[in-house]
Amino acid sequence: MKTLSSFLGSSFIYTSENLLLSVFVVLSVIPVKVEVEEGATSVTLPFKTTKNLSGEIQVIWERYEPFQKAHVFTNGQNQYEEQHEVYRGRTVMNEDLLKTGDLSLTLEYPTDADSGEYKCLVWRKGTFIRKKTVLLKVKGWFFPVVGVQMLCSPLHLLYVQVHSGEDVIRPRANRMENTIFMSVLSCKLDST
Repeated sequence: MKTLSSFLGSSFIYTSENLLLSVFVVLSVIPVKVEVEEGATSVTLPFKTTKNLSGEIQVIWERYEPFQKAHVFTNGQNQYEEQHEVYRGRTVMNEDLLKTGDLSLTLEYPTDADSGEYKCLVWRKGTFIRKKTVLLKVKGWFFPVVGVQMLCSPLHLLYVQVHSGEDVIRPRANRMENTIFMSVLSCKLDST
């Protein structure tokens, strides 16, 4: 006679007369990667699941490292008071998400600080039923620094030149201060 003697998550032991078989199944889902340029008006973290989710459904979008709740939807309503302050007024979910199964989160005005791993967790009456991981990369407004040259005397910064492709920053000699820190702070962009 075949019996299932124990079941733990995705691991179980199956016995059949004198045969003992142990099976452990590991399923791994590759996270979705989303990239957007900083300065965009919004970015969507996609999650589409089965339509007509019923019962007491709770949808939580969380960011990891640092841990922050980006959006919480419980029993048909957005729970803005449960959001981390960084996301207040910046997240939107579809109004009919339970009917359509579209649990995507739209994040408005993304910045480089929003880059990271987001997880959408779906619960029904306190039982976990679905999960989606999205890796968000917001490409910032920056230019690579190719080289830095500095010439210093014991008390004065005499010359600084930063090459970043086409742009060059040069301090003006008449604006030099007595310390290196003040000299660097007084550097201005020179169009020549």
